[in-house]
Amino acid sequence: MSDSSGRWFGRLFKKEPQPEPTTLDAATWNKKGNSLDNTGRPKEAIRCFDKALECDPENVDAWYNKGFSLRWLGRNEDAILCFDKALELDPRRGAAWYNKGNSLISLGQAEQAISCFDHALELDPSSIDIWFHRGNVLDDLHRPDEAIRSFERAIRLNLRRPDIWYRKAQVEDSLGNSQDALLSYQQFLVFDRNQSVERVNLARRRFQQLSGKPLAKALPQEDVESDPLNAAALYDKANSLKNSGRFEEAIPCYDMTLEFYSHNARAWSNKGACLHSAGRYDEAIFCFDKALDLDPDNAAAWSNKSRSLRRLAREEEANVCRDRALETRLRFNFIKFNTENDRAAFLEGGRTAYSGLDAYPESAELWFDKAKYLAALGDHEEAIRCCEQALKIDPRSFRAWTGKGVSLAQLGGYEQSIECFDKALEIDPGHAYVWDNKSLSLLALAGSHLRFGHVDESNRYMKESKRCADKARELDPTPDT
Repeated sequence: MSDSSGRWFGRLFKKEPQPEPTTLDAATWNKKGNSLDNTGRPKEAIRCFDKALECDPENVDAWYNKGFSLRWLGRNEDAILCFDKALELDPRRGAAWYNKGNSLISLGQAEQAISCFDHALELDPSSIDIWFHRGNVLDDLHRPDEAIRSFERAIRLNLRRPDIWYRKAQVEDSLGNSQDALLSYQQFLVFDRNQSVERVNLARRRFQQLSGKPLAKALPQEDVESDPLNAAALYDKANSLKNSGRFEEAIPCYDMTLEFYSHNARAWSNKGACLHSAGRYDEAIFCFDKALDLDPDNAAAWSNKSRSLRRLAREEEANVCRDRALETRLRFNFIKFNTENDRAAFLEGGRTAYSGLDAYPESAELWFDKAKYLAALGDHEEAIRCCEQALKIDPRSFRAWTGKGVSLAQLGGYEQSIECFDKALEIDPGHAYVWDNKSLSLLALAGSHLRFGHVDESNRYMKESKRCADKARELDPTPDT
């Protein structure tokens, strides 16, 4: 789980304090520390890792985990000491190299961070996030050519990441590489799902400026055949139709998009989802297979293929695809497990959430269970969709409104998250963790306004944040250590 999502998720699913182990066993203390860390309680986790190290001073997992929790708390110098000790014991621990690099960046030591990222990539050259992060740091160091090469390595591993295309386009644009930037902006617009409005508008504006062509909103097929940019606009239209439930209208738009972008795995997957919703399961499976040929790590395609197979009573194949979806989501999100049994239990929880919905698709609680599982994996966009599905069934689902708010906050949608928390509090105002999460979103908005010099707005949000935090403490006076 990402650093920030642990904090938010810990507040949403707050647990009672766990009893301390009765025996000083390093593995037990380490396991307890990981559990606390994953539920947003890093200070308590560090105390457990210290206990583990009292039992076994050369326990590499405890050193690494302690460093991870310290970095979460912003104690980067202390974190680096722990990562160094972990690497002294196990130089092939790529995550320690990566997180040491992140701590160095926080301390303004970007050159040393690049060296750490390079060590991590020697051990795991297929890490998209490290290549991407490395590119961003190289750009900050005014080494744009190297940054572009790093972004290109990330893109080879996953063509459908719009954030990578966007950053590549920005660096190319700053160098005056107009043709390269034009292509990268175009790819960003094609693969974009839920990027910020500001980014989309900038990419559209720069594309028009660099190409000298207007960006169409709705286009007939003959225009698409003569202008790839129009195909990008048509892809936007297809997605809009899909998201509004107009599946039959969306399908021909995806067909026309794919005439230009036959390599777009997401377009194949989205077309398949529309075909599934229209009851055309065999055609849907064909589209999901095309998507998976292009991108074997497309978890949504694996999951949706499972649903279509199940509608055709092909249960064994459906279960294989469901498990591939779960494994893929887990592989691309960082969650620590103490044992293989813990990992197996986590996956079993995901299988239960998925299979339960196959049997009872009108259950708001099951949709929320799936959302909770996806959010734990860091897939907050899909979690939001599941919460919205739960709310269609039960508009007064307290847990769905809260879960949607938490995931929106994780994606930076603080204003929308506050609206969700307010909905939850209308239903039940007596939950401290909702007040707490609303306080955090307000605090984030205060910081954002302050960065732009909007002092009065910042003070207003800060005052409201304090009010919500006080309300949370009134309801739950237990200190959040």
